[in-house]
Amino acid sequence: MTRPQNLLLILSAVCLLKHTWTASVGDTCKIESTPGICKRASDCLQLNEYIKRGNIELEGIQCDIATSENLICCPTTSFSKTWILKRLQPGLVWSVTEKSIKERPAEKACHLLEDKIVANPNIRVLGGTSVELGEFPYMVGIGYKSNDEHKTYDIRCGGSLIDSKFVLTAAHCITVSGNPPLIVRLGVINNTDVDEIKNGLEIPIKKIHVHPEYISTAVYNDIGLLELENSVKFTSDIYPTCLYTNVENPPADSLLYATGWGVVSTTTHKPSDVLLKGVQELVPLDVCHNSYQEAGLTRRNRNGVIQTQMCTKAKESEKSPCQGDAGGPISLVVDPTWRIYRQIGVISVGYGCGSAIPDISTRIASHLDFIENIVWPHLK
Repeated sequence: MTRPQNLLLILSAVCLLKHTWTASVGDTCKIESTPGICKRASDCLQLNEYIKRGNIELEGIQCDIATSENLICCPTTSFSKTWILKRLQPGLVWSVTEKSIKERPAEKACHLLEDKIVANPNIRVLGGTSVELGEFPYMVGIGYKSNDEHKTYDIRCGGSLIDSKFVLTAAHCITVSGNPPLIVRLGVINNTDVDEIKNGLEIPIKKIHVHPEYISTAVYNDIGLLELENSVKFTSDIYPTCLYTNVENPPADSLLYATGWGVVSTTTHKPSDVLLKGVQELVPLDVCHNSYQEAGLTRRNRNGVIQTQMCTKAKESEKSPCQGDAGGPISLVVDPTWRIYRQIGVISVGYGCGSAIPDISTRIASHLDFIENIVWPHLK
């Protein structure tokens, strides 16, 4: 993730100390208008991870330079997502700018969400392929009727919660003839853990919305929405993600993740029981287009790879999307400590798991009209 260069200046703390010369643990202080208490850096849950990653230098937030305990001003009020968003890389995503009447409905919805939701910090989001419960709280498993008498549903596609009643996924995941999806599963990372499933949510699907220009014989406009029977009650482990609304790619060094329960073995073709993540990197559209042309993979993308799509490939030794990952998100990590993401793509198609040919996702920013007209017509 890009290291914010101006974070130190913005986060400079002016401590209001009880003692004239030396600060102590428990003394009151302030970071801008946010009240705090002087704590050792390792005891400040809100800021410790930023310090460890080097996003914040101690020098700018120490309660007393003279102390040897690295006392910093640790916020005491609810640490909102908005507070930290304003301190991350300006221009990385739209939401770090001031609110404007020109905002799209998706942007307004994101502001409303981030003004209210306070996530529990997740200190191990970076590294590895395994996922912790709540690490991607918007991740959804899409359930179909199972042929296995020992389980009720098969999770065959992924999706993402973008509103209390809507899940975003790939169109081809929800147009399965004779076997449409029945439920969405939230708050679960292990689909064989009975207790976890019991503590999570399974919500029936009320209505399926497929992009009007999607056809099953092509890979374009491969995006759809699932309208839920009941509204989702948000928790620290279950709440929506915001959408990336810029049609241009994010900075090249942005951290992107693909997540899903897809196939992990091309030999057995068995899907993963547990949710996995893999770091992805963007592939230029012209490079991606040429890869498909050279491989002769043009039957379903006769117009080539176009601007309404995006291409990614797994970084070395990282998990690559595979069968069963379709419909799941390509997520841009804005802040790993407080689990702030932007969904930039919907996993659509790939040819050969982990092959040299890039994976194609549907670019969300190119399909906002479709999404907003259904999910947030009241915010227009």
